[in-house]
Amino acid sequence: MELKKTVKGKALDLIIAFPEEDANLAPALGALTKVYSNPTKVAHETITTLMATPKIGQSATSVYDVYTAITSAQTTLMSATDAQRGQLLFSVLCESKLNNPLIKTWEALKEAHLDPTHALGHSVTQTQFNDMVLAHYKLCLTYEVNKKVAAAGKSEDEKKREK
Repeated sequence: MELKKTVKGKALDLIIAFPEEDANLAPALGALTKVYSNPTKVAHETITTLMATPKIGQSATSVYDVYTAITSAQTTLMSATDAQRGQLLFSVLCESKLNNPLIKTWEALKEAHLDPTHALGHSVTQTQFNDMVLAHYKLCLTYEVNKKVAAAGKSEDEKKREK
């Protein structure tokens, strides 16, 4: 299977586990098609890659890496409307601030509201996103308060035992 020689980066990561046999060409192409035929996923990945690309350093490789990320983003994102680009960029920026439990909740929320006609691929609103983060805040706050109460309760018990 010569396909692995023609791709790199995340695309290669998608198919690296397929053994080098002709019979695996169709499943490998299927895996690539599933990801790269979805313009929302491609745009999201493009923005994420651009954001993760380190600033230009002193080396030619560094300059080339940034140039590649910028031109890839430009090519991918210029076909979207201004509103779609704005929504997508805001979504990626917000998602980049989530921790693992919130990422899982966010993925489940997006899955529950799939909408292939929407620029983001889902119809979750910013209000729903904000509500999710606020609910997590309340959960964390409750946990912290309960932890302090439990610690204070143990201290009192320990004091009684000492007497």
